[in-house]
Amino acid sequence: MTAKKLLLMTLVMALSYFIFADVAAFNKHYQEYESNADIPEEALLGKNEEPVVYYDNEGDTLFDLLQNKYLKVTGYSGWSAAAEAGWALSRGKKSTHRSIVRWAQGHRQKYVFCETVQGAMGGSSSWSVKGNHVVTTRQLVSLNCYLLRPYTKEEMAQWKFGIEAVDLTSEAQKASKRNTGVYVKIVFNKSPAFYAEMQSGDIIIQLDDSKIRNTDDLAKFEAKAQEGDVVKVLLLRDGREMTLEMEL
Repeated sequence: MTAKKLLLMTLVMALSYFIFADVAAFNKHYQEYESNADIPEEALLGKNEEPVVYYDNEGDTLFDLLQNKYLKVTGYSGWSAAAEAGWALSRGKKSTHRSIVRWAQGHRQKYVFCETVQGAMGGSSSWSVKGNHVVTTRQLVSLNCYLLRPYTKEEMAQWKFGIEAVDLTSEAQKASKRNTGVYVKIVFNKSPAFYAEMQSGDIIIQLDDSKIRNTDDLAKFEAKAQEGDVVKVLLLRDGREMTLEMEL
Protein backbone atom coordinates (compact mmCIF):
# COMPACT_ATOMS: atom_id res chain seq x y z
CA MET A 1 0.00 0.00 0.00
CA THR A 2 1.39 3.38 -1.02
CA ALA A 3 1.87 6.19 1.46
CA LYS A 4 -0.75 8.24 -0.42
CA LYS A 5 -3.42 5.52 -0.07
CA LEU A 6 -2.52 4.99 3.57
CA LEU A 7 -2.90 8.69 4.26
CA LEU A 8 -6.26 8.76 2.46
CA MET A 9 -7.54 5.78 4.47
CA THR A 10 -6.39 7.43 7.70
CA LEU A 11 -8.22 10.65 6.83
CA VAL A 12 -11.43 8.78 5.96
CA MET A 13 -11.29 6.79 9.21
CA ALA A 14 -10.62 9.95 11.23
CA LEU A 15 -13.53 11.77 9.57
CA SER A 16 -15.86 8.82 10.23
CA TYR A 17 -14.77 8.73 13.86
CA PHE A 18 -15.48 12.43 14.33
CA ILE A 19 -18.92 12.20 12.69
CA PHE A 20 -19.99 9.18 14.75
CA ALA A 21 -18.49 10.75 17.88
CA ASP A 22 -20.69 13.81 17.38
CA VAL A 23 -23.76 11.64 16.69
CA ALA A 24 -23.04 9.73 19.90
CA ALA A 25 -22.82 13.04 21.78
CA PHE A 26 -26.21 14.10 20.41
CA ASN A 27 -27.78 10.78 21.40
CA LYS A 28 -26.18 10.83 24.84
CA HIS A 29 -27.96 14.07 25.74
CA TYR A 30 -31.13 13.36 23.76
CA GLN A 31 -34.52 14.07 25.35
CA GLU A 32 -37.46 12.54 23.50
CA TYR A 33 -40.73 14.47 23.60
CA GLU A 34 -42.71 12.32 21.18
CA SER A 35 -42.03 8.69 20.29
CA ASN A 36 -41.89 7.63 16.64
CA ALA A 37 -44.51 5.02 17.50
CA ASP A 38 -46.95 7.88 18.14
CA ILE A 39 -46.06 9.82 14.98
CA PRO A 40 -47.98 9.19 11.73
CA GLU A 41 -45.74 7.46 9.17
CA GLU A 42 -46.23 10.24 6.62
CA ALA A 43 -44.68 12.73 9.07
CA LEU A 44 -41.47 10.69 9.42
CA LEU A 45 -38.35 10.88 7.26
CA GLY A 46 -38.19 8.36 4.41
CA LYS A 47 -35.34 5.91 3.90
CA ASN A 48 -33.51 7.91 1.22
CA GLU A 49 -34.48 11.37 2.43
CA GLU A 50 -32.29 13.97 4.10
CA PRO A 51 -33.62 16.30 6.79
CA VAL A 52 -33.81 20.05 6.34
CA VAL A 53 -31.48 21.74 8.84
CA TYR A 54 -32.07 25.33 9.94
CA TYR A 55 -29.47 27.36 11.85
CA ASP A 56 -30.17 30.36 14.05
CA ASN A 57 -27.67 32.54 12.19
CA GLU A 58 -29.72 32.16 8.98
CA GLY A 59 -32.53 34.36 10.28
CA ASP A 60 -35.13 31.86 11.48
CA THR A 61 -35.95 31.29 15.12
CA LEU A 62 -37.43 28.11 16.54
CA PHE A 63 -40.69 29.96 17.21
CA ASP A 64 -40.84 31.18 13.58
CA LEU A 65 -40.53 27.62 12.29
CA LEU A 66 -43.18 26.25 14.62
CA GLN A 67 -45.61 29.05 13.86
CA ASN A 68 -45.12 29.48 10.11
CA LYS A 69 -44.24 25.99 8.92
CA TYR A 70 -46.63 24.06 11.17
CA LEU A 71 -43.93 22.02 12.87
CA LYS A 72 -43.80 20.25 16.22
CA VAL A 73 -40.80 19.59 18.48
CA THR A 74 -40.28 15.84 18.94
CA GLY A 75 -36.92 15.85 20.72
CA TYR A 76 -33.99 17.91 21.90
CA SER A 77 -30.28 17.54 22.47
CA GLY A 78 -27.76 20.05 23.75
CA TRP A 79 -24.12 19.82 24.70
CA SER A 80 -21.20 22.13 25.36
CA ALA A 81 -17.50 22.06 24.63
CA ALA A 82 -14.47 24.17 25.45
CA ALA A 83 -13.55 25.97 22.26
CA GLU A 84 -11.62 28.81 20.73
CA ALA A 85 -13.60 31.92 19.94
CA GLY A 86 -14.88 31.67 16.40
CA TRP A 87 -14.38 27.90 16.35
CA ALA A 88 -17.07 26.45 14.07
CA LEU A 89 -18.32 23.83 16.52
CA SER A 90 -16.76 20.42 16.94
CA ARG A 91 -14.45 19.64 13.97
CA GLY A 92 -15.78 22.43 11.74
CA LYS A 93 -19.11 23.49 10.28
CA LYS A 94 -19.31 20.91 7.48
CA SER A 95 -18.41 18.02 9.77
CA THR A 96 -20.91 19.15 12.38
CA HIS A 97 -23.63 19.57 9.75
CA ARG A 98 -23.08 15.99 8.58
CA SER A 99 -23.35 14.81 12.19
CA ILE A 100 -26.62 16.69 12.64
CA VAL A 101 -28.00 15.15 9.44
CA ARG A 102 -27.03 11.62 10.53
CA TRP A 103 -28.50 12.22 13.99
CA ALA A 104 -31.84 13.35 12.53
CA GLN A 105 -31.85 10.45 10.07
CA GLY A 106 -31.36 8.04 12.96
CA HIS A 107 -34.51 9.42 14.57
CA ARG A 108 -36.34 9.75 11.22
CA GLN A 109 -37.15 13.42 11.74
CA LYS A 110 -37.65 15.70 8.73
CA TYR A 111 -36.48 18.97 10.22
CA VAL A 112 -33.81 20.18 12.64
CA PHE A 113 -33.27 23.59 14.18
CA CYS A 114 -29.88 24.31 15.76
CA GLU A 115 -28.69 27.28 17.74
CA THR A 116 -25.32 28.07 19.25
CA VAL A 117 -24.52 30.03 22.39
CA GLN A 118 -20.96 31.11 23.04
CA GLY A 119 -19.73 32.61 26.28
CA ALA A 120 -16.78 32.75 28.62
CA MET A 121 -15.96 29.82 30.88
CA GLY A 122 -15.02 30.19 34.51
CA GLY A 123 -11.36 30.44 35.40
CA SER A 124 -8.49 32.19 33.72
CA SER A 125 -8.23 32.90 30.00
CA SER A 126 -5.35 32.43 27.64
CA TRP A 127 -4.91 33.79 24.16
CA SER A 128 -3.14 33.09 20.90
CA VAL A 129 -2.61 34.80 17.57
CA LYS A 130 -4.17 33.52 14.34
CA GLY A 131 -3.33 35.59 11.32
CA ASN A 132 -3.97 39.16 12.38
CA HIS A 133 -6.49 38.21 15.07
CA VAL A 134 -6.07 37.61 18.78
CA VAL A 135 -8.45 34.91 20.03
CA THR A 136 -9.17 33.74 23.55
CA THR A 137 -9.12 30.01 24.22
CA ARG A 138 -11.22 29.78 27.40
CA GLN A 139 -14.66 29.75 25.80
CA LEU A 140 -17.78 27.63 26.06
CA VAL A 141 -19.78 26.78 22.95
CA SER A 142 -23.22 25.30 23.51
CA LEU A 143 -24.96 23.57 20.62
CA ASN A 144 -28.71 23.13 21.05
CA CYS A 145 -30.61 21.17 18.41
CA TYR A 146 -34.32 20.42 18.16
CA LEU A 147 -35.83 17.62 16.08
CA LEU A 148 -39.03 18.72 14.36
CA ARG A 149 -41.72 16.99 12.39
CA PRO A 150 -44.59 18.41 10.32
CA TYR A 151 -48.16 18.15 11.47
CA THR A 152 -50.25 16.04 9.09
CA LYS A 153 -53.31 17.35 7.24
CA GLU A 154 -55.49 15.15 9.43
CA GLU A 155 -54.00 16.66 12.58
CA MET A 156 -54.38 20.21 11.30
CA ALA A 157 -58.00 19.51 10.30
CA GLN A 158 -58.73 19.05 14.01
CA TRP A 159 -57.41 22.53 14.82
CA LYS A 160 -60.43 24.63 14.16
CA PHE A 161 -58.78 27.48 16.05
CA GLY A 162 -55.18 27.03 14.89
CA ILE A 163 -53.43 27.14 18.25
CA GLU A 164 -51.28 24.89 20.39
CA ALA A 165 -52.33 25.27 24.01
CA VAL A 166 -51.43 23.62 27.31
CA ASP A 167 -52.80 23.55 30.85
CA LEU A 168 -51.51 26.23 33.18
CA THR A 169 -48.33 25.29 35.01
CA SER A 170 -47.95 26.19 38.68
CA GLU A 171 -45.71 29.10 37.61
CA ALA A 172 -48.33 30.38 35.15
CA GLN A 173 -51.04 30.04 37.78
CA LYS A 174 -48.99 32.09 40.20
CA ALA A 175 -48.16 34.75 37.63
CA SER A 176 -51.74 35.08 36.35
CA LYS A 177 -53.34 34.59 39.79
CA ARG A 178 -55.64 32.00 38.22
CA ASN A 179 -56.00 28.25 38.71
CA THR A 180 -57.96 27.62 35.53
CA GLY A 181 -57.58 28.44 31.86
CA VAL A 182 -55.30 27.31 29.04
CA TYR A 183 -52.01 28.85 28.03
CA VAL A 184 -51.54 29.57 24.32
CA LYS A 185 -48.07 28.38 23.28
CA ILE A 186 -48.31 28.93 19.53
CA VAL A 187 -50.72 30.70 17.19
CA PHE A 188 -50.24 29.17 13.78
CA ASN A 189 -49.91 31.49 10.82
CA LYS A 190 -53.07 32.19 8.76
CA SER A 191 -55.32 30.39 11.25
CA PRO A 192 -58.62 31.69 12.71
CA ALA A 193 -56.79 32.55 15.95
CA PHE A 194 -54.10 34.36 13.94
CA TYR A 195 -56.66 36.54 12.16
CA ALA A 196 -58.40 37.19 15.48
CA GLU A 197 -55.03 38.54 16.72
CA MET A 198 -54.61 36.00 19.47
CA GLN A 199 -51.01 35.89 20.73
CA SER A 200 -48.60 33.43 22.23
CA GLY A 201 -48.79 33.84 26.01
CA ASP A 202 -52.51 34.57 26.09
CA ILE A 203 -54.58 32.61 28.64
CA ILE A 204 -58.01 31.57 27.37
CA ILE A 205 -60.57 31.56 30.17
CA GLN A 206 -63.90 31.45 28.32
CA LEU A 207 -65.30 30.65 24.84
CA ASP A 208 -68.78 32.05 24.25
CA ASP A 209 -70.64 31.02 27.42
CA SER A 210 -68.35 28.05 28.20
CA LYS A 211 -65.76 28.34 30.95
CA ILE A 212 -62.40 26.92 29.86
CA ARG A 213 -60.71 25.35 32.87
CA ASN A 214 -58.20 23.15 31.02
CA THR A 215 -57.29 21.69 27.64
CA ASP A 216 -60.03 19.06 27.94
CA ASP A 217 -62.63 21.85 28.01
CA LEU A 218 -60.92 23.49 25.04
CA ALA A 219 -60.95 20.24 23.04
CA LYS A 220 -64.65 19.61 23.79
CA PHE A 221 -65.61 23.12 22.68
CA GLU A 222 -63.45 22.89 19.56
CA ALA A 223 -65.01 19.54 18.61
CA LYS A 224 -68.49 21.06 18.63
CA ALA A 225 -67.55 24.25 16.77
CA GLN A 226 -68.49 24.49 13.09
CA GLU A 227 -66.97 26.29 10.13
CA GLY A 228 -68.46 29.77 9.88
CA ASP A 229 -69.05 30.10 13.62
CA VAL A 230 -67.97 33.34 15.27
CA VAL A 231 -66.60 32.57 18.71
CA LYS A 232 -66.21 35.15 21.47
CA VAL A 233 -62.91 34.53 23.23
CA LEU A 234 -62.39 35.90 26.74
CA LEU A 235 -58.70 35.82 27.56
CA LEU A 236 -56.08 37.21 29.85
CA ARG A 237 -53.17 39.14 28.34
CA ASP A 238 -50.51 40.80 30.46
CA GLY A 239 -52.80 40.56 33.47
CA ARG A 240 -55.78 42.21 31.76
CA GLU A 241 -58.97 40.59 30.49
CA MET A 242 -59.94 41.22 26.88
CA THR A 243 -62.41 39.80 24.38
CA LEU A 244 -61.69 38.78 20.80
CA GLU A 245 -63.99 37.57 18.06
CA MET A 246 -62.70 34.55 16.15
CA GLU A 247 -64.36 33.46 12.92
CA LEU A 248 -63.88 29.78 12.05
